[in-house]
Amino acid sequence: MALQLAGMIAFALSFHTIFTVFSNTVSGEAFNMEMTVDQSKGTGTLMLSANPRNDGLLGVDLSIELSVVDEDGEYLATNSTSGYIGAGGQQPIVLSLTMAADEIQGLQEEEVFLQIALDVRTLENLVGISNTFRLQGGEGE
Repeated sequence: MALQLAGMIAFALSFHTIFTVFSNTVSGEAFNMEMTVDQSKGTGTLMLSANPRNDGLLGVDLSIELSVVDEDGEYLATNSTSGYIGAGGQQPIVLSLTMAADEIQGLQEEEVFLQIALDVRTLENLVGISNTFRLQGGEGE
């Protein structure tokens, strides 16, 4: 009985921690994307900045991957990072992709997809959640 109760408490703490970190990571306040094109060099840079906060009671391992994928599923560029965020802590993350200017401009012309993969794990990787967001390029209407 005590083991079952401990398991239920660990599950509740894990779920609460993972939910708060995941929601804080993708919230508008903590998440920013910037795209720049340098025509003189023929390159473009896509930069993702996040400042995820862990309001949970357990530490978490967080991984973020930023990719640009063409219509055929080919990866044009990808970059990833990971880190540990202790309970009550915060960890700034910056990822950048540098590509040919025409590939970056493809994000504005609906030719490529922006893909962001998040993975949040706790309790020595026993409990976690992963999600991949795939956004089609193009200008908003």
